[in-house]
Amino acid sequence: MNARRGSLRRRLLSASVLGFLTLVAGVVLTFWLVVSNHVRADFDAGLAARALSLASMIEQDEGQVEFEYAKRFFPEFEREQEPEYFQIWLADGLPLLRSTRLAGDLLAADAVPLAPELGNAVLSNARRVRVASLRFEPKGVGSQPATSPVDAAAPVDPPIVLVLAVGRGEEGLDRLLARLRFALFLAGGLAGGVGAWLLTRVVTASCRPIAAMAEQVQQLGADTLDQRLVLPDLPQELAPVANQINAMLHRLFEAMQRERRFAGNVAHELRTPVAELRSLAGVGSRWPEDREAVVGFFTDVRDVAVRMEGVIGNLLLLARCHGGAEVVHCSAVPLRALIDGTWRSLAQRAAAAGLQLRVDIETNLALHTDAGKFAILCTNLLANAVSHARPGTEIRCHAAQHDGRVEIEFVNAAEPMPQEHLRRLSEPFWRGDEARSSAEHAGLGLSVVTALAKLLSLTVEFHADADGTFRVCVGGPVGDGVASSVSLGQARPATATVSIGTDSTSSIQPFKAMP
Repeated sequence: MNARRGSLRRRLLSASVLGFLTLVAGVVLTFWLVVSNHVRADFDAGLAARALSLASMIEQDEGQVEFEYAKRFFPEFEREQEPEYFQIWLADGLPLLRSTRLAGDLLAADAVPLAPELGNAVLSNARRVRVASLRFEPKGVGSQPATSPVDAAAPVDPPIVLVLAVGRGEEGLDRLLARLRFALFLAGGLAGGVGAWLLTRVVTASCRPIAAMAEQVQQLGADTLDQRLVLPDLPQELAPVANQINAMLHRLFEAMQRERRFAGNVAHELRTPVAELRSLAGVGSRWPEDREAVVGFFTDVRDVAVRMEGVIGNLLLLARCHGGAEVVHCSAVPLRALIDGTWRSLAQRAAAAGLQLRVDIETNLALHTDAGKFAILCTNLLANAVSHARPGTEIRCHAAQHDGRVEIEFVNAAEPMPQEHLRRLSEPFWRGDEARSSAEHAGLGLSVVTALAKLLSLTVEFHADADGTFRVCVGGPVGDGVASSVSLGQARPATATVSIGTDSTSSIQPFKAMP
């Protein structure tokens, strides 16, 4: 494929050189045509002037023709090398006089013209000549206009009509045109060669930044994504390309870093519960007769398994959302009923931390979305607020309708958050606590929120104020109507287990109908 396309340098060079050579050839050809036509026209004009000059030297007197011709004044007709010729006929074609060097007729008897013209002829010696011929009446000798009745009544002789032809060989003209043609084509060839050389240098120099960019891009690899293209002499047209490549490298580097962190975090999150299970199994096997201890061990095993199940369920949900495997069934979802039902599963944890939920949503306000998946999204946001809100504070949830969209906001008081942490909230397994001291949080809750929002075509934004207030804004289209009762369990199969995606240690079984 690359061989068929060819290089950019070769394509530019061939196109520019071909265009330049075509231009030079066109200029040379046009100049040649103009100059050669002008030279030929000047040659014909001189020949016609010579014929008129000879015709002016011919007079008639009482039926006689007199030709005042002196050889010394017309050496061109007498020279031996490339002489010129003239010949005079009567109007009926009878030859009267020819130049000394003309062996035969300049024109055939049947070719004597009736009107002035220019043409070509071939003499008996095979010499090609250019001929100018004209028909005229010689002027009378001392002719005067009639001044008396006697003169006017006197008989007048009929006028004599002659034909004069002057011939000139085209050897000199051909030599002149040949020299002119050689000079023009030589100049055109030199201009074309020099121009092609200059174009080659210019195109090569112009393509050098492209080659430098290609060389730097070729040196990039999975381990050098932190490098950037550095091209100080890059042309303005290539600057956007280099900037986009650098931006892409930045995104790839960040994606690679996230993938590496993700792999390490997955290993860490699964290694810890597996180690706990092994420890519990080892301790329980030592005292099998202690029934109370064994029951406690199995309770701990169940808790660890549930936590692992939550992590794996969230990972599967993320994979399905990112892979487009999740099916979305949209309908009008009543927001107030959904938020109230979701909060019931978190009320016990919230009460332990002294947290309360204040819902400011109109009863008839609905969102057009998938009820089950939006319930998971809201549960994760509320669970995140319960886990990170300051004890004894209030969690607020309010919604409003603007221009056909519903804007929902979850607000809770928390510790101040750096902007760097805010940008990484949706990264899987990321935690502000790098030591991962708490086993109850895996760092997947807000990742699931972001993935579900994208799947449901909702907007989600995270904001952290300077005083520590944390706000999550979710937006989507308004529902076209609200049913009298909405069963969230209808949004998913009855046998499915819905993992909240929170950082808690429990999972939620199929949703039941809300009152």
